[in-house]
Amino acid sequence: MYTDEQLEQMKKQWEAMGLDPEAMMAQMKLSQQMSQQMEGMMQNMVENNPMLQNMANLQASITLDDLFSESEPLVNAQTELSAAEQKAMLCAGNLSFYADQPMNDLSTGLSPEEIKMGLESAWGVENKKDLVETLEWLSKEGHTVYFKLLWSKFSQLPREQWMLEVPELVKQAGANPNLEEDRLEEYAQNLLTCYPTLQGTKCLQDPKLANISAWDLERCINLCRFGFDVGFFTKEEAMSHIKQYAEASFQQYQSWEALSEGFLLGCAMWSGNPGLIEDRLEMHQTLLSHEKSPWTKVKF
Repeated sequence: MYTDEQLEQMKKQWEAMGLDPEAMMAQMKLSQQMSQQMEGMMQNMVENNPMLQNMANLQASITLDDLFSESEPLVNAQTELSAAEQKAMLCAGNLSFYADQPMNDLSTGLSPEEIKMGLESAWGVENKKDLVETLEWLSKEGHTVYFKLLWSKFSQLPREQWMLEVPELVKQAGANPNLEEDRLEEYAQNLLTCYPTLQGTKCLQDPKLANISAWDLERCINLCRFGFDVGFFTKEEAMSHIKQYAEASFQQYQSWEALSEGFLLGCAMWSGNPGLIEDRLEMHQTLLSHEKSPWTKVKF
């Protein structure tokens, strides 16, 4: 059985791949149920066969402790990236930290097979063309267009009145080919659900400055890393894209803290999961204060 900490780490890895953590958990539980059914059938065979008994004992001794790193930002001391390239990579610090990937390197360290499965399942990306089109959408429209429409109303009203405005906003979305009505309604409810968790943070202290571009731009950088790892991009192609997304981040935010706050707000709108946001808030603070975090050493 996995510990709660190990399960949370699994969820982080799945989410970093763009997979739905809850759906993956449901699949894993189903697999466990099937395994339990088979266990009863195999028990007598194992007990009566010394070789199988030895194999079972060996399997029982294996743990997952070495598969999960400590909760601290990771850096690759042997990275071959230049200082400017490493700084660009740091603009996806939230995702890198959350997924236990080096913050200052291009490769994620994941296997190509695992990445390809995640790209296809979560993004519908099967080749370089698909990846480029996805990056184009994320960087120019993405989730930001939904937030801008919702926040144009929500920022002017008490939280209790937010959902009253949604029907009119849905009508506006229906007239925009770049927006999906169902998704707009979902994101509105997600913001409402996560608002109490974000209250008291700087994310919402000045509604006029609320900006979730970091949520899309960090995912762009992460997708470029995946693209490099599976061979869709050369290093030069991946870094060319990443530098563009980093420059957009530097133009829209004034600090690592502000960028991270934009990411948090975007995550809240996308997930609607207060527990996830609490976890991300803790990591947000770690990135801004931990002695091993590059954000504490590299000026924004």
